[in-house]
Amino acid sequence: MKSITALLLALIWSNLANAAEISGRYVATIENVVTVLTVTTKAGVVSGSYAEPSYVLQAKGGFEGNTLKLALTDTKRGLTVAHLQGQVSADKLAATVSVNTAATGISKSVQAVFVREAAAAKLPAGTANGRDAQLVGVWTYQNIINSGGSNFASFTTVLTMEISADGTLRQWQQSVGSGQNWNYGSSEGRKLVFEGQWSAKDGVLYGKAQGQGEFQSLTRYRRAGKYLVTEDRSGRKNWSPG
Repeated sequence: MKSITALLLALIWSNLANAAEISGRYVATIENVVTVLTVTTKAGVVSGSYAEPSYVLQAKGGFEGNTLKLALTDTKRGLTVAHLQGQVSADKLAATVSVNTAATGISKSVQAVFVREAAAAKLPAGTANGRDAQLVGVWTYQNIINSGGSNFASFTTVLTMEISADGTLRQWQQSVGSGQNWNYGSSEGRKLVFEGQWSAKDGVLYGKAQGQGEFQSLTRYRRAGKYLVTEDRSGRKNWSPG
C-alpha cells in the first residue's frame, strides 16, 4: 500500500506535468465570437489571458487532477466575472465557461472546444506573412440612429479603418449629431482610436496595438462583393471601400 506522502507526491507531479502541457495559445468560437485563451505555467500555476474582441480578462488557476480550473478576472474592476473548467486532450481543451452569478447577476454557462494554435502553423492560401491581400485598403462604416416624434434627432458615427500591405492597421472614429434646436460634432474631426499592426488567418483579423507584446483576435471577416463584412460581439458591420 502506498503511503499518504507517496500519493500526495504523485498527485503533485501529475498536476505539474499537466500544467507544463497546457502552455500555449488556444482558439475557440463561442456564440459566433472568436475567443482566444493564452496561458503559460510557472511552478504549477497556470496564468494568462482570456480574450474576445471587446475585452480581455486575466486567467489564473491550475490543475486539480486532470481538470484545469481558471478564474477569469476583470482587472479594471477587480472582479472575478467567470470561471473556466475543462480537460486537455492532445491539442484540444474541452471546457465549460460559467459566468460568476454572484459578481454579475447573470446565470449562464457555455461549452466550447479550444484548439491549440501550432507555433509554426501553415498559413492558409491567399495570405503572405499572415496578411490577407483582400483586406488591404481603406474601409468605412457608418452607424446612423434616428429618433422620431416631435423631438427628432439624428446621430451618426463614422468608423474608418486603414489596413496597409506593410502590416499597419489604423482606425479613426468621428461622431456628429443634430436635433431640432441643437447639433453636435467634434471640432477636431475624426479621432484616431487604434494604431498598430495586423495579421489574418482562417477568416480572423488579429491586431496588436503599439507597445503590446502579442496579437489579439479582433473580429471574423469575409468579403461580400466590394464590401468587407466583419462580425464580432458588437454585431455585423458592412464596410464600404474608400
